Amino acid sequence: MAASDSTSDRDPSQRIRREQVRILFHNLYNGWVASPLMAALILLLLWEQVSRPALVTWFLINLLVALLRLVSNVWFKRERADFDCRKWERIFMAGLVASALIWGSAAVVIFPAESVPHQAFLLLIVSGLSAGTTMAFPALLSAPILFMIASTVPLGVRFFLIGDALHSAIGFTAFTFIGLGIATAKNSHALLLNSVKWRFENLDLVADLQAARERQARDIIELRKAKEEAEEATKLKDKFVSLVVHDLKSPLATITGHLYLMLNDKGDPIGGAHEKHLRAVLDRAEGLSTMVEELLDINMLQTGKMLLTRVFLDARMMVQGVVESLEHLAMEKGIALENNIPPGTRIYADHNLAFQVFQNIISNAIKFTTAGDRVTVIVPEGKENTITVRDTGAGIAPNILRDIFRHEIRTTTLGTAGERGTGLGLPLCYDIMQSHGGTLTVESEEGRGSAFFATFPPAAPSILIVDDDEAILAVLAMSLKAMNPRLTIRKAHNGVEALAAIRSAAPDVIISDILMPEMDGMELLETVRKEHITRSTPFIVITNFGDVERRETALRMGANDFIAKPLVAEDYMPRIGRYIR
Repeated sequence: MAASDSTSDRDPSQRIRREQVRILFHNLYNGWVASPLMAALILLLLWEQVSRPALVTWFLINLLVALLRLVSNVWFKRERADFDCRKWERIFMAGLVASALIWGSAAVVIFPAESVPHQAFLLLIVSGLSAGTTMAFPALLSAPILFMIASTVPLGVRFFLIGDALHSAIGFTAFTFIGLGIATAKNSHALLLNSVKWRFENLDLVADLQAARERQARDIIELRKAKEEAEEATKLKDKFVSLVVHDLKSPLATITGHLYLMLNDKGDPIGGAHEKHLRAVLDRAEGLSTMVEELLDINMLQTGKMLLTRVFLDARMMVQGVVESLEHLAMEKGIALENNIPPGTRIYADHNLAFQVFQNIISNAIKFTTAGDRVTVIVPEGKENTITVRDTGAGIAPNILRDIFRHEIRTTTLGTAGERGTGLGLPLCYDIMQSHGGTLTVESEEGRGSAFFATFPPAAPSILIVDDDEAILAVLAMSLKAMNPRLTIRKAHNGVEALAAIRSAAPDVIISDILMPEMDGMELLETVRKEHITRSTPFIVITNFGDVERRETALRMGANDFIAKPLVAEDYMPRIGRYIR
């Protein structure tokens, strides 16, 4: 095999050349069939017109060449994919030229000199074979051109040599046909060559895409494996943190308990420097206990173990509870602490977690303010879902401000009265707000105070009304929509329907009659209170006006309130409004 042909199929020109040779041999069957058939037809038509021995000899030679070409085709098909292009191209061209010369020899060996019609018929057969070659073998431009020249030119010359006008016209026609045939061959060759090039380009593109796809699949497998390893490592880390935190809680509680006992022991009081040291130790122990609790909360939030129980809260009342729990700290430092949230402001949040957020933020504000400063809790104008805690204290340094919500960077500093913090409170608050689908942001200027903005996602309350009386359902739905147009109201006619609705999408408030078919209101209430997702969902029962016993039973079972039949809007609207306004 030639060195040039031993190159890899990655060489574009070599790939194209091999494909051209494959196409030539693929179409060779057509030429092998056409040439013997036409020779047999010539044999029959010229049997009476020319020398029979010459005709038979010519026919047999034609048939032999055709058989040799057939053998070459069979032989080619057994070749390997990286066959020698030049060798097989030469073999093909040798067979084609031999066939063309045999047909060209017809101008001398079997030319019917006495019959013009037979002469024209012979030229027609040869021209037809030339045209067929142009169509069958455009893969190699020289193939159809050589066949046309070798087969048709001798006949054209023979017609010109006869000399009369008719034969000269036929000769001229033959040469014109050769010119047109060559032009057609060039066009066909160009089209086929472009087609082969585009085919290989597409195959390369497909191969590249397949390779990219395989690489992507491998990358996905590796990423999945890395993700699983990371998740496993995270689980181990979370488990370790959880175990350490739980193991620390008990001894810390024991330490702080004993310290309290020692400091408050009236029978054997501790005084002087010892008391001062013990109080410092107690302060540190309490700080460490707070840190442990915050670490536990962060771990539970990040691992999804802390489930949110969201309800519609009265934001003013919730923040007022925080203010009252911290008021003594503000008074000790001479700081004004104000809750200016408008009455009736409602947020959709987990009460305990929201309380923890504002307790952290407000206690931080107190920590970094001094006598005469002010801490105010407000709702910014036009932002009904945002609660802002603003102070006029020391503010936060820019280098601390950018990392204030990050767990991995400790940003805690001493308060204006030397108060210590864990550095985990604000990152915990940030996580809590994110778990609600909300945000926690801060603006601050050193020497002029800070403002923390806790924004809760807007939510339209969803109410499920359960009653087998369609009129009651219609009246309640109409009244509730008038109270709050954003309400989503769903209806059920008994406890079974209600449970199906609750399990498909838990409502924010359930209003249910007691006496109903299939499952009554008491059974529904009992089931709702057993399921974690609805354990704290406000549940209002509908009772008859004088049915005090059922009303009290429902309240003992966990109902939040009741409304009485016959329904009076002035009575039931305020009761329901506490949960949805």
